[in-house]
Amino acid sequence: MSEVAKQIADRGGRDEVISALGTALGRTKDEDYLTKLGTFSSATLMDMLRVAEKSAKA
Repeated sequence: MSEVAKQIADRGGRDEVISALGTALGRTKDEDYLTKLGTFSSATLMDMLRVAEKSAKA
């Protein structure tokens, strides 16, 4: 779990991860979706962000 906490801290915190995830998914203006993301665990957020960034590169 400490690895996930380090990854979150390296990205600037949970709010920055949620913002980056919204950007990667093209849902930056969907406040309800971003609020829902805030209820997810840090590990889930990092997994979602990793997949979204990988998909964006492909």
